[in-house]
Amino acid sequence: MPVQLRRVHVCTLLLILSTPVMAAAPGPERPEATVPTVDDRSAFTDYLPFRPPELAGWREVNDTARELGGHLGHMGTASPQPSSPEHQHGHGGTP
Repeated sequence: MPVQLRRVHVCTLLLILSTPVMAAAPGPERPEATVPTVDDRSAFTDYLPFRPPELAGWREVNDTARELGGHLGHMGTASPQPSSPEHQHGHGGTP
């Protein structure tokens, strides 16, 4: 039996066997059938529109930077120190 014919037989058998299952399904021809409820929840139910964050005033930000020790205060030291003399690259400054 060729493969194509075998596939046709299998498909036909599956169709015949699934007919009672489809007949038992609820539909307009069976108004007494119970239908499961559908939870219809919008994807936008919990949607929050974008709101830009409130920005601090520039004076407040400058005062905070000064209290921390300048622009490097957030790193724990007010002035960067080279770790060794080899890191002096001879840019004309004095250590």
